[in-house]
This record gives sequence, structure tokens and C-alpha cells, in this order.
Amino acid sequence: MWDKTLDHFNEYLERNRKIKKRIDCIIAFFDFSLKQKLNKMTKQLYIILLSVVLLSCSKQSTEEDVTPVKETTYVVSTYAGKEQTGKTDGKLTEALFDNPAGLAFDSKDNLYIADVSNYAVRVISPSGVVSTINSKASPFDSAPNQIHVGVDDEVVISTIYPRNGWLCKTYSEKNGLKDFVVDAKAIDVMSTNTVFKNSKGDYFFFYGSSLSKLSPSLVLDKDWMEDVEASATQLDGNIVSVDKNDNFYMLSGFFESAFDGQIKIISPDKSIKFLKGDSFVNNPKVYNHGDGSLPKAHIGIVSGLCVDKAGIIYFIEHDLGLGYRIRKIDLDKKVTTIAGGLTEGYKDGDGKDALFTYPSGIAVDSKGNIYVSDYNRIRKISVK
Repeated sequence: MWDKTLDHFNEYLERNRKIKKRIDCIIAFFDFSLKQKLNKMTKQLYIILLSVVLLSCSKQSTEEDVTPVKETTYVVSTYAGKEQTGKTDGKLTEALFDNPAGLAFDSKDNLYIADVSNYAVRVISPSGVVSTINSKASPFDSAPNQIHVGVDDEVVISTIYPRNGWLCKTYSEKNGLKDFVVDAKAIDVMSTNTVFKNSKGDYFFFYGSSLSKLSPSLVLDKDWMEDVEASATQLDGNIVSVDKNDNFYMLSGFFESAFDGQIKIISPDKSIKFLKGDSFVNNPKVYNHGDGSLPKAHIGIVSGLCVDKAGIIYFIEHDLGLGYRIRKIDLDKKVTTIAGGLTEGYKDGDGKDALFTYPSGIAVDSKGNIYVSDYNRIRKISVK
């Protein structure tokens, strides 16, 4: 019996080497003691003492082995652009924009920017060179405001007022900038907005109160999904994002935000689920007020969002009378504030100290860096 007890004890110590190192001397003592011809009461006493040692060492080891979770901190910097407006290409430090809005990355980490007031789409290469997409055959006679990049790297460019029969504009390295023309009898393009693609090459867009679908062969399903409330901020930047499973992440409409949730997710089978946070805020004192798990976490007015390859949602949020914040929702529905403050402004630095003026577009590159269009600047948020 005693030999078997020692065997179990040694097996336990092999699994817990830190305990083994601490109590080698105790092992030796008990190993010696248990092999002696002791009376029954003494042996039972040794067993009790052995159990006490095991429990106390186990507790001590567990407490020492727990590594505190280090909080991720972020730093905000100005990536490109300045306070003044303009349309200057070249180095990041020289580039000028005029009211940039929607942002999107392609698979090569080229950043596409809807430069609204310049009536242009700008591109920042991974090496940090700013250029403008030009086409005499397809000039922008309406301001671009939203950008979506499909899995095939085709850039879909929505404009504030589609016209001349084109639903949107598209761009690819192979085909350049082109008008996406549709049958005017089938679609009144002036009633459409926010065009985006899924992984199968289908185009989707808001058309009246419906979400319409246009196949790659241009087969139209105007009422693919009816009674879809479009976001009230549809003239801003990123209001729709598509994940790797073709789920559509959207800003909720006005009434949906109030009653159902600030963010809605439409799956390929047309089912809808909402992410709802507590919209009430009362005299916040810290930049990350309202962090926590949904639905108890606070979420104010959401004005832009994107989803990365892992399914993490990044969004722009503000409350009336307060500043803008950049926040994220993890897969476990935990809401965390990344950067921003209690007031509007312009300030780089640690996330807790940074301020934003009027952010509208948001995108994430392949390395996890977050980019935000903010007034006439492109801001970058990276892990410190």
C-alpha cells in the first residue's frame, strides 16, 4: 500500500516539476519514513502530513504560475495628409487630401481611399507612395465615398450620386477604371447606394428598401432581401464589410440601432442577427468607458466599421457631446476601446491620449494595423 502511495506521489510530482524541485527534501523524508516499520497510527499521520504538503504546494504553484494578462496598448500616428486640403501625390509626408472617407485594402496591402471632395480615388502603396487613379474615359462626375475590395482584388467604388446609367465604378490593375453600367430600365441608379461584392463575385447594393443582388452574368434580383433598413449615415465611409464567409456586417438603420442593435450581420441565408450594446452613457470619466461584454458594454453611435480575417469587428463610435473613439468587438463579444477620447480634436500618441476630429472610414491591413480617415488625414493605429 505504501509503495503504491509513493508511486502516485512521484507521478504527481513528474507532472508538476516546479513542485518537485521545491520539495525534494520532503520526498526524501517521506520516502524514508514510509519504508520503516512504523505502527499504524504513525503511518496514518505521515499520510495526512503528505496530503497537506501536496495541497499547499499545489496551491502555491498555481498562484505562482498564473501570469497576469498584459493589456494591449495602441499608438496613434498621422500616416498621411495634413490639416490643409489639396491633391498632392508622392511621399506620405507630402501627400494632401480633401475629405477622405471610405478605405479598403487589397490582398497586396495597397490602401484605396475615396477622396470625396477631390472627386478621386487615391492609393497608398505598401512602400508608402501616394498616387491617384485616373481615367479620361471614366472621369468621376460624382464624388466617391465608399470603397470595397473583392477577393479578386477588384475595387468597387460607390459614389454619392450614381448617374449616366452606371451603378458604380470598378478598378483593377488589368482593366483600369471603368463604369459599371446596368440596364436603366431595370434599375434607377439614382435610387441606389453602397455597392459591395461577395466571394462568388455577386454584387450587392441598397435599392430603395431592399438589398439587391446582381450576379457576375448581370442577372438581377432586385428584391434579394426586402425591408432592409439602410444606415442613416450611408453618405459616410465604411458602412458595410464582408467577412471570409460572406457575412455582411452593416451599420444598423436609425430604428434598428434604437431597438435591435447598433450593428447587424446578414448571413448568406438571409438571416439577421444584431450586436447590441447599452446606448446610455452617464458622465464618463475615462477614455475607455463602457468597455466589457455585450450586451452590457456601452456602444454609442456607430459611423463606420470593418471586419478582419479573424472576424474581429473594428468600428468608429461617438456619443453626442463627446469625442470619437476607435473600438473593437472580439469573437467573444467583448468590446474594447483602442483609441480616442472624451472630446473631439487632433492628437497623436498613446491610444488613451489620442483624439480624432471627424473619422469616417476604417480598414485593417494584413499585419493588423488599423487605418482611419480623419478629416484631411489618414491616421494609423498600431500595437505599441
